Amino acid sequence: MQVSFNLIVPCMNFPLFNFFRLAWLMIRLVLASILLAVGVVGALNAWVVFSTFGRIVSDVPQDERGQRVAIVLGASPQGGFLQPRLDTAAALYFNGSVTVLLLSGDGRGPFYDEVAFMQQSLIASGVPEQALRYDRAGLRTRASMQRAIDEHNLGRVIVVSQRFHNFRAIYLARAKGLDAIAVDAPEPAGLSWRMQWREWLARPLAVWEVWFGDES
Repeated sequence: MQVSFNLIVPCMNFPLFNFFRLAWLMIRLVLASILLAVGVVGALNAWVVFSTFGRIVSDVPQDERGQRVAIVLGASPQGGFLQPRLDTAAALYFNGSVTVLLLSGDGRGPFYDEVAFMQQSLIASGVPEQALRYDRAGLRTRASMQRAIDEHNLGRVIVVSQRFHNFRAIYLARAKGLDAIAVDAPEPAGLSWRMQWREWLARPLAVWEVWFGDES
């Protein structure tokens, strides 16, 4: 007995055709969502960078020397980022740009203490201990800026970090009400793509926290 091939194929293909149509529609929706997300993240990165235009300086203006406190942002002592920040902060102190350095990082110890490392390094470089202040609860950039106001009553500051980080730090500082500029510390050779990717995602989070977060 022979069955017409033309009668079987439409019955088999009609559900399959609908499945492929639905699958293609879902793929298009996923791709569109990814492109939208990338666009939003890129736009928020641009917002953070351009909102800090002119705030990153290579040298502190002469009329502002000694008028600001330097906030030195912590990092892992083994990561290659912290020592250049400390060297830059020491240079700011010795050239008269600042007279006080606020060391802000994770100082909870006893087995990991960014602030203790920062203190020891700066004193070893010749910065007197009386020029140092400490924020041992600066666990995040946002917290460092908030605590600079709440705990240390600061208003005009110089942020010391690497450039990729300074954009976000200044954005958060100004959002908190600080009159902030920044000086770039040298970046380690071969800045990892993971760090750049992390910062690319951290900037939109900073915008979200400023726009929709609480005041803490």
